[in-house]
Amino acid sequence: MAPEQIRAELSSPQTDLYALGCTLHEMLTGAQVFTGSSPYVLMNQQVSGVPTSLRRLPPDAPDELAQLLAALLAKRPDERPGSADEVYRRLLPYATDLGPLPGALAPPTQPSPVRMYAEVLGRVLAARPDPAAPAAPAASELPAPSAEAEPTLSRTALDRARSEAGRLVRQSRFHQAAEVLADVAGPASQVFGPTDGDVASLRFELASVLFEGGDYRGAIPVYRELATDLAAAAGSAASAGAAGSVAGPASGGSAAELAVACRLKEATCHALIGQSTEALQLLDALLTDEVRQHGADHPGTFDLRRQIGLLQLGSGQVAAAAATLRESLAVLVRAYGPDPPDVAEARKLLADLPDELVG
Repeated sequence: MAPEQIRAELSSPQTDLYALGCTLHEMLTGAQVFTGSSPYVLMNQQVSGVPTSLRRLPPDAPDELAQLLAALLAKRPDERPGSADEVYRRLLPYATDLGPLPGALAPPTQPSPVRMYAEVLGRVLAARPDPAAPAAPAASELPAPSAEAEPTLSRTALDRARSEAGRLVRQSRFHQAAEVLADVAGPASQVFGPTDGDVASLRFELASVLFEGGDYRGAIPVYRELATDLAAAAGSAASAGAAGSVAGPASGGSAAELAVACRLKEATCHALIGQSTEALQLLDALLTDEVRQHGADHPGTFDLRRQIGLLQLGSGQVAAAAATLRESLAVLVRAYGPDPPDVAEARKLLADLPDELVG
């Protein structure tokens, strides 16, 4: 997490470049830039610590590469490279004598989707068309549109979409996987209903693919809309005396439980793009609902309280974080006594805070 994210300042492309610097540092040295005994200690180092392990770079590492790494890890965003394009240009000279890439690029003797894709992209801005490339068919040669209506969307089509998305995710092609799921999510909601078990599962999978692919802004509305629909379905089911089940591989239980998972994920998305205030508002509202439903001393609220405390800590609200973490510890002690492992972890978090705040 870049220093500006911890200070709850505005995130920018340079925030991602800092994360790239952390990754590149570990790739080159075999060690993380900073380590700490707790999230609080680690956050402090990210904000004010100076990387001291650049000397652990391989002896044959070029000076220019070490300079680029230092620039990526600069504390101030305006001291980092201006863009990802600049970083790409500065890193490209070191991409030499590359060995095989098992699982990503097959030898030339084998068909390779990656090589096929690159060959097509290479033609996009070519000065002259490749004479070997087949000419595009004239409009008169294209088949006439079928007059038949499209078949009604089937559950088999949903299974195919999820299977194809899963295959793309395994290849780290998250954007394409999300497109496959998004293409059927809307029509499926209209045909089967937005909270049908298969549809809810597919919508949750779409949001999760966006999340895993790093498109947190894109995942936010998907999680939010699904949570809203599921909460409404759970309320209707409760008034009718039903359980509100939305069985499906991704649902993990009832509509209410999946709605909670969506709200947590939405808050996480906000936190990951530096919107700590929005994340805390969502988590506070969720905690209020959980306490209303299960009671203030329900142990299930411990993780939620802990997440709120850590987010408060990361955004500089140390006193509020201490109060939240102290209350989360009290809930566990009242529920289980002083022995569970989670109690020791909570106490360790509090031990890293200033004594005058912990009490």
